[in-house]
Amino acid sequence: MPRVRLSDNSIKIVKKTHLKLVGLGSISLQRYKAAVSKFFAWRRNSRIHPRSSFGELDNQIGEYLDFRYQSDSPLHWAADLLSGMKRIYPRIRGFLEISDSYYRNWNKVIRRSRALPLSLRLVRGLFVYGCLKDNPEFSLVVLLGFVMLLRPGEILAQRSSLFTYVNEELMVVKVWGKQSARTGEWETVLLKDPLLIKVICNLKKKGKDFLFNKSSNFFNKLYKEALVYFSVVHPKPTPHGIRRGGATWHFGLYSLYDKTQEHGRWVQLSTARLYIDQATTATSEADLQEPGASRLVGAQALFFKMLRRSFDCS
Repeated sequence: MPRVRLSDNSIKIVKKTHLKLVGLGSISLQRYKAAVSKFFAWRRNSRIHPRSSFGELDNQIGEYLDFRYQSDSPLHWAADLLSGMKRIYPRIRGFLEISDSYYRNWNKVIRRSRALPLSLRLVRGLFVYGCLKDNPEFSLVVLLGFVMLLRPGEILAQRSSLFTYVNEELMVVKVWGKQSARTGEWETVLLKDPLLIKVICNLKKKGKDFLFNKSSNFFNKLYKEALVYFSVVHPKPTPHGIRRGGATWHFGLYSLYDKTQEHGRWVQLSTARLYIDQATTATSEADLQEPGASRLVGAQALFFKMLRRSFDCS
C-alpha cells in the first residue's frame, strides 16, 4: 500500500510491502498467491459454501489437500498453500490443526529421492570429463561448487569479480544465496584452496568475469552425460548432488558439524546435521559399475594435469 512521506519542499509517494509480507521473497510470494488462488477456485468449482468459522475453513483446506494428494499432485503445492494462508491471512494461524495434520501425513507417505551426493573422486572425474569435452568452464564451476558447498543456481552465477583476494591461501567470495532474497545482503564463503585461488586470479587477469556463460540446460545435460560416462546409476542425478557431496567431504575434513554448517551457510545446526548425515549414508551406498570404475581411476591420474593445463597453473 502506498505511503505518503512529507518533506519541506515536496510530497513523495513511497511504496512499501505490507508488514505481514516483510522478509518474503517475490518468487515465494507469487507461489503462495497462486496456491491460495487455486484453493479458492477449487472451492468455488466444488460449490462449497464459504467458511462460517476458522474451524470450517480448516476443514475445507484439509479436504482440498486430500483432493490434491489423491490426484498425485506435488507435495510442494500443499506447502505453498499452508504457508500462503498463514502469511496472507495471519488470523488463521493456530486454527489449521486439521490441515497441518493432513500435510504431515502426506509427508510421511512420500518416498523421497534425493540427489546423489558426489564424492571427491567423482567430482574430479567430472572435471576431467568436462575438459576432454572442451568445456573447462563446466569443469571449473563443478569443482568450485563442491569445495564451496554451492547450490545449483549459485554454481551457475559464479563470477570472478565476486572473488576477493586476501592472500595465496584465502579468497572471500560473495554469493547471492538462499537467505539473500530475505535479507537483501550477500552471503560470504571462504575459498582456501591455493590452486583454485591461482586459477581465479589468472581468470581475473584475463578479464573473464562469468565463469560459466552457457545455459542451465546445457550444464544439466553435460552433468548427466558425465555421470553416465562413469556408469553412475541413480534415480535423481541432479546437480544438487554437488552441494550434498561437498558437505560430506567438508565434514570429513574437520569432523565438526558447526564448521560445516558455517561453510554451507545453514541457519540451523540441526538442519546441517541432518543434511550431512543423510548425504554420508547415500554416498556410502552408491555403487559404481564397470566400465565407469576403470574410467574414474584414469580420470584421477589426469586431474591435476588437466587443471594446470586448462587454466595456466604451473
